[in-house]
Amino acid sequence: MKDISNRIILGGTAGSGWDHFKFIITPDELKETLEPFNLLIFKSGLVERDYEFSKLSDLINDYRDYWTKITSGTIWTPLFNNNLFARFLLTDNQNDIEFKDYHDPRYKILKEVRPIIFLDSFQVYYQDFKLSTSDYNPEGSIGLNLLYPKIFCYPINGQLSEFEKTDSFSTKNLYSQITEVISKRTKKLIFQTEDKVIRPNTYISDKARIKLNINYYLNSKGLKIM
Repeated sequence: MKDISNRIILGGTAGSGWDHFKFIITPDELKETLEPFNLLIFKSGLVERDYEFSKLSDLINDYRDYWTKITSGTIWTPLFNNNLFARFLLTDNQNDIEFKDYHDPRYKILKEVRPIIFLDSFQVYYQDFKLSTSDYNPEGSIGLNLLYPKIFCYPINGQLSEFEKTDSFSTKNLYSQITEVISKRTKKLIFQTEDKVIRPNTYISDKARIKLNINYYLNSKGLKIM
């Protein structure tokens, strides 16, 4: 494999450049899912100067706060860039990230320099009898999204190289293993409205389905999880 240190990782300019796996499980189920993997976990973007990494317990605690709010049955208040759940990066290789200086000495920027797994929240948007799981709608936050870039590129003399596939990296296999475990403990999400059934490409566990059916946004839109 070629040395690709200091490369800028991009998934392409369209959604086709990324693998997405959207799922809804409880905090305890997320902990049970991720514990067996030897994960290195980082918060994405701007971090405090003395930050080194995040523990699995940090990720689970953040998700527990998120889960508590989306299953409260009430409208929630945005916490992080209009989202309840801050983006985390998952990898098995410390060399996949590096820290860059920031103009404010109290902080530094974490940059991904190799293909890496992103764990983010996802939302649903229901309007005019159509459901979307890709539109930005913080009020409709209901679960998590694992993302992995299918392709990447890097700068050469001020320009970007051609895109290359990410299949040869260990994080690709890690992504596949995690999604396989989640798939085995979940089933496809099904929404029932007054007059039709909607099947988004999303997975949900039985425990999560019971709790999430009181979600404020889903109830306000007449969406019931079957």
